[in-house]
Formats: sequence, structure tokens, C-alpha cells
Amino acid sequence: MKRESGKEISISGNSVINTVGYDGDAMRMRVAEWSDVKRIGDHGPYTLYSAIRYGRKYFIKTLGEQYRGMPEWERFLFKEFELGSRLEHPGIARIVSWDVIPGVGEALVMEYVDGAELGKWLDAHPEADADMRREVMISLLEALDYLHQSGISHRDLKPDNILITHKGNRVKIIDLGLGDGDDFVVYKNSAGTAAFGAPEQHSTDSGKPSDMSADIYAAGKIMQILLPGRRYRRLVDKCLRPEPALRPSAAYLIRHLRKRSNWKAIVILFLFVNLIAAAGMIYLNNKRKEAEIAMKNIPERIVTVPAAADTVYINRTDTGATNTVYINRTDTVKVTVPAGPSEELIQMTREQNIKSIDEAIEELITIDPYNKSSDLLRKNSDYFKNKWEENVYYSVRQMGGSDDLAKRESKVIGEYIIRRMNDAYRKIDANYKAHIEASQSAASDESSME
Repeated sequence: MKRESGKEISISGNSVINTVGYDGDAMRMRVAEWSDVKRIGDHGPYTLYSAIRYGRKYFIKTLGEQYRGMPEWERFLFKEFELGSRLEHPGIARIVSWDVIPGVGEALVMEYVDGAELGKWLDAHPEADADMRREVMISLLEALDYLHQSGISHRDLKPDNILITHKGNRVKIIDLGLGDGDDFVVYKNSAGTAAFGAPEQHSTDSGKPSDMSADIYAAGKIMQILLPGRRYRRLVDKCLRPEPALRPSAAYLIRHLRKRSNWKAIVILFLFVNLIAAAGMIYLNNKRKEAEIAMKNIPERIVTVPAAADTVYINRTDTGATNTVYINRTDTVKVTVPAGPSEELIQMTREQNIKSIDEAIEELITIDPYNKSSDLLRKNSDYFKNKWEENVYYSVRQMGGSDDLAKRESKVIGEYIIRRMNDAYRKIDANYKAHIEASQSAASDESSME
């Protein structure tokens, strides 16, 4: 291609730059240079390097010396480029270009991932709890689902081909060297690694190439490592079914792992609300007992109460008639006036309830550490409100309050809960939106810097 200032020129492989305002030859020479080319090590038939160009670091993958010049292995490497170059997902290491690297030769240029293989990451993070491990598994399955939706199967999924970044613990699937796509007609051998390969990948008489279901089998094996124990055994067993057609999809696994996460949050929500309600009942019951003791110390006092009217018959002497006259009177009696809950006690218990509600809702806002929307809280808000209203009603009644007073206090608390819940929805959804935008921005920045 002609090299002139202001023209587009082609450089090593697929890279294309625009030289507007610069000398074309000088620019081409400068940007085409690779620096800091360092050998990392061998990975099967391949040799891996790191190198810098455009001020950025990349992985370089090429054939080992003993495999160079072998058409079959050269085709495997180029097939990985053809498969990977069409993919764009944060959970899959990006294939940047096919290039000729000085001192290396023809090679695959890949996104540099600052991370560790899954097995080494687990060894280095003994503090990783079930929630963190489940999120890693879900991220892996999301990348796998994208791969399958793109018509590509990995066929060699294993811990060595899964990197976890040092910053953010993000998943990156690597090495599509044994991958396959629907539109490829060559190299359909079953592939796979013995410890993680599906039965059909090791069968010599199956007559069929392995497909996406083999990736699900491998995912089940990885799930055994990431999420050991009985809780996920049923999901693992479904992945490891001998018959490929009976294995679930990656989307199915994601959905059920998310459900288990939500179920845990619901259980915590239920227990937390009941714990707060029980604490409120204990507090109010103590106040009721205090009120009963106070009532026993109230002295009798003299009060004037109305009595029934007396009927008096008067005989008139002038006419001989009898007139009926009604005379109202009052009696003085000694009575004990029931105390009931004082306004001070009602105000005190209301403030205590409001304080407990504020603490509960703040806890509910942060109960799910995975930045989800407010859907879960909305589904359980009626239970939360009704439970608290019910406890307030019966507590006031136990203190000697009237039905009307108990209903009034219950309504006050219910309306307060609604207002606080609406605030919580807005806060959770704002956090969730910010999380999504930050994730998209990070992915966009990675793409734009290539």
C-alpha cells in the first residue's frame, strides 16, 4: 500500500492506522516496532511471550520450535485466531491480531491478562468464601454461554485455561486452540483434557465430534472444585450426565446458581425481620410489665359519677291528683382509675420502633453484596410491613391500650415503613445502575485501548 501522509496504511497483519498530519514512513516504522519481547514459557505445542507495542502489553502465542513448519499445527494456531477474533466478551481474553513478530515469527497477539490460573488463584485466596466462589463460577458460565450463543465450543475447558485477574477477580477464558465452530469443517476431532474431558471426547467409537455439551461436562468438573459439598451436588450431577443431550445449558446453570443466591438472601431477610420483631416484642413486653407495676401503686381517689334518676310521686291536695316528678342525683364513690399506656410510653415505644426499622432497612439495603436491583426487597416488603404492624398492634394491646390506639400506632408504623422502603428502592437501584455503568465503561475502556 502507498505510504503517504494523510493516507491509511496497512502494517503487520491486520493492524491499520491513519497517518494524518504525520510522515507515513516514519509513523509506520515507529508503531510497527515491538519491544520488551520476553519468553514466558511453553504451553503444550505453543510458546508464550509477552511484548509491548503502542505502549501496551500483549500476550504473544506462537508454535514451539519443534512444531514450526508443520501445516497441521500451523492450522490449529490460525484456527484459534479465526475463532477468537469474532468474539467480544469481558470473560474471554481478546484476540487482537495475527502478526509477524521480530525474533518470534508468525504469532497470535492476545489481550494481556494480569492474573493467575484458577487453581493457583484458589491456592492464593484461601479466604474466598462460597459467595465469592459462586460469583466466579457464574462469571465463567456467562462467558461460556456467550461462546455457545456465538456457535463456538471451547472443547478444552479446564482450570489451566481460566485466568482470574488480580484486580477485581474477573474471569478470563483463554486458549481456543482446540475450539470448534459450526461453520468450520476441518479438525473436528474430539479434543479435550483427560481430567476434564467428557466421556464422548475419550470414546473412539462415538463417531461424532464433541460439541458444546462437552464444555458443560467440564464446567461441572470445575464446579466440583469451586463449590464443593452437598449444596450444589444436583447441579454438578446434571452436568456430568454420560448422555450429552441430557446435560443442561450454561444459561440453565446460571439461572439456578442465581436462584440459590436469591434464596439465601430471602432466608436472611426472613430471619432478620423476625429477629428485629422479636426484639421489639421483648422491649414492649417489658414496658407493659412496668405499666402494670405502676398501676398497682395508683391510690384510690374520690370521684363524682352520675347515677340513675330517682322517681318521686307527689300527691296534690288541691286537686287530689298525683304528679310524677324525676329528680336527678349524683353519688360519691371510690374507684381505681385504670392507667393504660401513657402518651410518654407510647411515644417512647414508637421512637424505638422507628429506630429498629431504620437499622433493619439499612441492613436490608446491603444484605445482597452482588449489586442487584431492588426486585428481591420489593417482593418481600409486604411481609416486612405486615409483620411489624401486627407486632406493634398486639404490643400496644398488651400494654392495656385500646383497640383504636393499637390500630393508630400500627398505621403510623406501617406508613413509616412504606416511606423508608421507597427510599431503599431508590438507593439500591441507583447503586445497581452505577455498578452496571461502571462495568460497561470498564469493558469499553478495554476495547478502546486496543
